[in-house]
Amino acid sequence: MPAFSLNHIAICITCTLLATSASGQTVQSAIPVLQQAEQLPADFASHLFNVPLAVRVELNSNYLGDALLVLTEDDKVQLLSFTDAYNSPYDDSERSFWQQELSDKVALGPCTGCKKQWLALDYSLSDSRLSILTTDVEQQNTAQKYQSLPEGGSSGLIIQNQLNLMNVENSASSSYYHLEAVASTGNWTHHSGAQISKSGVAGNNTYYGVSQLYSQRELQGHSVRAGYFANDPQGLSLRPGRGSGGENMLGLMLSSSDTLVTDQQYPSTVPVYVTADRPAIVEIYRNGFLINSQQVQAGLQAIDTKVLPGGIYEVQLRVVQDGQLISESQAMIYKASNWGDSSEPLRYNLFVGRQTQLFNSTESAFEGDLTAGATLNYLLNASTVVGLGTQYIDKAIQLGGSVDHSLSDRSKLLANYYHSQGKGYGLDAQFIYGFDSGNLVLSQQYSKNTQNKIAVSQQSTALSWQQRISASQSASLRLSHQAHRGTGADISWQYNHKFMDTDSTWRVSAFNRPALSDQTQKRNTGIELSLNINFGQQSSQFYGALGNRTSRDGSKESTAELGWRKQIENSSIKSIGLSSNFDSYGVGLNSYATLQNQYLNSDLYMSRSSFDGKFSSGLNLTSTVVANANGLAASSANTYQGASLIVDLESDQDDLELMAHDSAGQTVVLKPGSNVVPVAAYTPGTVSFDFANSDSAYVSLSQSVQRYHLNKGGVDYLKLSAYKTLTVIGRLLDSEGKALGGHHVLNHSSRTVTENSGFFTLAMRQSAPTLDVLQQGEPLCHFELPSDTGQQQQDLWFVGDLLCQPDQGQMAEQSTQPAPQPEPQIVSPE
Repeated sequence: MPAFSLNHIAICITCTLLATSASGQTVQSAIPVLQQAEQLPADFASHLFNVPLAVRVELNSNYLGDALLVLTEDDKVQLLSFTDAYNSPYDDSERSFWQQELSDKVALGPCTGCKKQWLALDYSLSDSRLSILTTDVEQQNTAQKYQSLPEGGSSGLIIQNQLNLMNVENSASSSYYHLEAVASTGNWTHHSGAQISKSGVAGNNTYYGVSQLYSQRELQGHSVRAGYFANDPQGLSLRPGRGSGGENMLGLMLSSSDTLVTDQQYPSTVPVYVTADRPAIVEIYRNGFLINSQQVQAGLQAIDTKVLPGGIYEVQLRVVQDGQLISESQAMIYKASNWGDSSEPLRYNLFVGRQTQLFNSTESAFEGDLTAGATLNYLLNASTVVGLGTQYIDKAIQLGGSVDHSLSDRSKLLANYYHSQGKGYGLDAQFIYGFDSGNLVLSQQYSKNTQNKIAVSQQSTALSWQQRISASQSASLRLSHQAHRGTGADISWQYNHKFMDTDSTWRVSAFNRPALSDQTQKRNTGIELSLNINFGQQSSQFYGALGNRTSRDGSKESTAELGWRKQIENSSIKSIGLSSNFDSYGVGLNSYATLQNQYLNSDLYMSRSSFDGKFSSGLNLTSTVVANANGLAASSANTYQGASLIVDLESDQDDLELMAHDSAGQTVVLKPGSNVVPVAAYTPGTVSFDFANSDSAYVSLSQSVQRYHLNKGGVDYLKLSAYKTLTVIGRLLDSEGKALGGHHVLNHSSRTVTENSGFFTLAMRQSAPTLDVLQQGEPLCHFELPSDTGQQQQDLWFVGDLLCQPDQGQMAEQSTQPAPQPEPQIVSPE
């Protein structure tokens, strides 16, 4: 804080004496400022009004910060800036809000129709305290279960684009394009989606269609939906199976909802595994549509489920190797939320409508049929959730039941059974056990369905075990059995240590699986040893592997693999990788790269098969476009949280980079132009801005904090300026050479009020050196400051005396004597 003049010190001493003579009164009443000032000597009272005063600001009787403000005789205050906030229970966003609210003159006393349920404002001369009172003072200890919806709602449009391409030489290619748009009007959210898909399976035609077109409104604990959508249960943590008929419908849905619950937690995802005997590609399908594809190396490994949509649903995993389908399996994705409130044991989902396919290249098997259903979840006790579901479709009833039972704090049993009238039945069960250094998962799937009057049954069992042996060693085991195929086993051991002064990982894996194809009856057995070495502080990675396995024709073959990966910083290319694999057929090549810029996020890969020399390639692209009435922007951000903030950054520094810090924990880099900052829907928060490097010490931001509270699909807009600035120090005089105190001085970057002596300090944009002087809100004079005015020292500019002559847009300097240096106590660079 700046030091104060003797006048200010005298005023503070006098006010302290007044406070001690207030006959023990501890609570100041709303006494007009002029009446309070009557107790002060006339000489001191004249220095209280229309000049900057240092005060303590309290919000609901809690310390908000020290600040500079201006007090006027008509019982109004104007907050200039906060100077300190040490040990304040409030964050900078709260101070920024009140600084903005009180930036113009505001009357003391009660306030109606103000933001934040602002009740009253009071200023006490006796202890230089500004008190702010809001309705929150009565609710400080009252926890709110639900978030309140944005006041007045929000508007905006968010479009997410996803493109997946895969091609194998001399084979049919696979492609998938998905567009999902979320818009907000008021507190309603409108969803629409469409996709085009072409499978690599020969004979399959191109599919296109609209996947959703509905509107939804979130309420406290409930939600309502109307339009065209899938009748899958919403708002439930446990989904009972219902058999066939889960296609889209045109209708109405009413559900439980935890969207507005203030505290939400999500459990871990049950791991999903695939195996391959050489580098391959796993395609992940949901309801017949390709939703993701990933490269996998030889051996047992878990797929990355973080990129998959939330919910509890079944996926189909297709392992494609050398352009051929090697294996195909089913798996369940469990990404459900915990049971939030045990005081509300019942969750529900009700729907009714007409089954149809809207703007679709295929027709629904139940086209035009009336469909209705209900799904319930009930919390029996702290460890057991049961689910019941029923659906009427195609003049038949489908029933389902589920149970989620925690046997202990480490073990859980999940079971799901369904029966479809005239179609069949199915059972899916999982037992999960976790211990200090590992976990165990046992799963069982069985189904029997009638297809074209033929009963088809499927059965599979799997046991997965992971064990952390020590800080540097871990092991895993997977046993699986599939009807009509046999039993398979995979075991691996991993050891991390220092090798050649770098972090290295040894891995030994062995496997014994069913035959690769029907062409041979010999089982696929083998063993592999691999070494992975990191160089350059984890930025570069070399790895190699030696192994022995069963080849396609059933004979034994030796294998080897060499590879290299590199993480790249400060580039649109984020990582690249190359590898070669050697086997009895020849040499195979693999390469990949991930790219990300301001607008697109993508990864691409290409490989050459050692078996037949054919090339295969793949490309995944994602991009998000957001818009509202004020602007349009695109982003590569894939952390979509339901709402967005467009930041239009204007700057005279082409290489400027800012960091946008969301209060939810996310950080986004901003550059001049239009930027997108993803933010959470429904939950109020703040985005704060600062500089990415220290080279921007003399650049000033027009705003450091932006608050948001948006509906899902809502988009807010902020125009942010970042210009190189100087701290200007000068003194304002009238045409007769008398000091002008209590006058407002402002420019493009900031504003201040002159001291009684006429001195002022404020930040000025270097590219626009202008000043405007206001008196009682009316323009008084304007200055255009030439670059050779006064003295400049780094980021300080001493402009000397400025003669304010109304109706003359010019600056005049005293010519009789050099410009005096400002008193040090007024220097307060912003």
